[in-house]
Amino acid sequence: MVLVAPPYGWLRGEVPRRWLSGRGVDAVLLAHASPQFGVPGAMDAIEALARSAPATWHFYPFPHDEYLIDTLQARGHRVLVGLDDDYWHPSPWHPVGPRLDSLPDLEALLAAADGLVVTTEPLAGIVARFNANVAVVPNALDLEAMPAARPPREGRARRVGWSGWPGHRGDTALLEAPLRALLAEDPELTFVVAGELPAWAVGEARVERDTRLLPPLAHYRRLARLEIDLFVAPLVEHPWNEARSLLKALEAAALGLPMIVSDVGPYRAVPADVALKVPNTAAAWRAALERLIADAALRRALAGRALAWLREHHTIDTTGPLWRAALAAV
Repeated sequence: MVLVAPPYGWLRGEVPRRWLSGRGVDAVLLAHASPQFGVPGAMDAIEALARSAPATWHFYPFPHDEYLIDTLQARGHRVLVGLDDDYWHPSPWHPVGPRLDSLPDLEALLAAADGLVVTTEPLAGIVARFNANVAVVPNALDLEAMPAARPPREGRARRVGWSGWPGHRGDTALLEAPLRALLAEDPELTFVVAGELPAWAVGEARVERDTRLLPPLAHYRRLARLEIDLFVAPLVEHPWNEARSLLKALEAAALGLPMIVSDVGPYRAVPADVALKVPNTAAAWRAALERLIADAALRRALAGRALAWLREHHTIDTTGPLWRAALAAV
């Protein structure tokens, strides 16, 4: 198998490659050759393997990938196209929209593939009209590569954390009223941001920020160093979010961070004893924040149950067989 991934594609590149390689599958990881990534020699490496014995390839759609599908299939290879976003229902706060030439081009590419691999059931339902061979392989973590979970702080929580990119601006707006009020009332509280700074937090007192865009493992090491006491994952109810995965909850669980999540979309699947799940009102978010900030025993219990839930259901050892089945289906 050949996995072609962008520079940030650890979850859908190196993680399945390691699992498959450890179980007798000849799996290779290549950098994606899209010009937007600027990886030297990426296309040469793809061309070299394309001239080798037929194999199954998996890559995410970027401009010019229809050329790759045509080339690979003409040489006897099979092609799986991966997708993890609902480009047909973009959120109004998405900063750039899909980085694709157009939806018709994407749809033609999906139809030309030998099969599709998506991250969620809602997304599978959306793309099934373009290709009948759709496999759902949820996002999962490789705990061996993650930083160790940190024991929760005793006493009151002091550091509330969030991480993400500009595509979550509508989601983080849910935190403005409750967090601004709590920051004003509690001089020991800090809002810690790893990634895109929410617009409302610009100029806000006691907001600690690290806005660097880092590769996944470097990002996880950063989160571990930031000594976050509890993690928040707000999500607006919108079709774009309905098709998203619960990755932020998995990341928090792996790092030992007790969490509060919106009871929306993918987070509906998070068990009630693993996180505080709240409706998207300022009052509900404030009440959940106050409760978890004050209750160290609850933070400790949630973090422990979340890590156990992750180990049982959401590591590469649970989804690896789904990757292998997707390969066998083409």
